Amino acid sequence: MGTIRNRMVIVHHFNRNIIEMMRKDAIEHFQKLVTEDDPDTNYKVSECMVSSVLSSPINGEFSFVVMGDCSKLGWKTSELFEKGRSEWVRRWRESDDSYLVLVADFGEDYDAFIESET
Repeated sequence: MGTIRNRMVIVHHFNRNIIEMMRKDAIEHFQKLVTEDDPDTNYKVSECMVSSVLSSPINGEFSFVVMGDCSKLGWKTSELFEKGRSEWVRRWRESDDSYLVLVADFGEDYDAFIESET
């Protein structure tokens, strides 16, 4: 038995082209993780895990989210996604194109918090 932790990535940018590029990269990256975890899956990351790009009504700001795997700590799926998510987040935080990449962490037995790059 384990504790469920949800780690959702929130991506924000003011440039539509860059955030679309980041979303496309997220879909490719996380689809590889889903397929690695379950080679027979029909799960489509582009439809179920990575949201569309949302736009603000003022100032042209854009965001999308990457749903967490929502498995239990210590499970193979949790370990795979923790490593893969950390790699993706780190890569984009270090990129000159990145603006804001956050990880919302919440679930059982822990207080919720937001991890930012600072």
